[in-house]
Amino acid sequence: MPFSAEVRKGGEWKRVDITLMDTPKVELLGYEVRCPDEDCHAPLIVKHGAVIAPHFAHKQVNPACIFSGGGGESQDHIAAKQAIINRLRNSRLYRGAAIDPERILRDGAVKRIADVFVTFPDGTTEVHEAQLSKTTVAETQERSDTYRALGVDTVIWWFGRANSGDTSLQQWALRDGGLVGTLDFTMQRVTVEG
Repeated sequence: MPFSAEVRKGGEWKRVDITLMDTPKVELLGYEVRCPDEDCHAPLIVKHGAVIAPHFAHKQVNPACIFSGGGGESQDHIAAKQAIINRLRNSRLYRGAAIDPERILRDGAVKRIADVFVTFPDGTTEVHEAQLSKTTVAETQERSDTYRALGVDTVIWWFGRANSGDTSLQQWALRDGGLVGTLDFTMQRVTVEG
């Protein structure tokens, strides 16, 4: 369920970030919208609602697509990516940096989607990964090593849900990337009076 897509209206394809749009269904009216994965480029639709973060979705599942084939992301993972993006965009430490959701990184047969990809003005890069399902230090180390092999300078992990109390995982991530984030999902009741 990507936050990014490629769009065109008669001209060349350009990448768009739905997290920067106020009314994506209106702003993209009349545009062709396709998957940013060069191995797919299938048509996408805009989805959002009262409890669903705006995102793009494949019209039909494509098992060969890095965005579509894995069965999709949970709403919590989408919310986690949005929370990370918002946090970085509002941080003075990231002023001037390009913050992109779901950057596809590839080297030959190796292909990964970075949840959030940051490029600083000096050219250094960071990947921010949200990890909500249970994982191990060995698994996160392997993924961090893959990102570094793909040219990423720093990998920052954000843990929540099944990993929120795993101090050994958090300590490893702090040593490995210099920072570690935590994601707290709490239910909030909103009353709308009208």
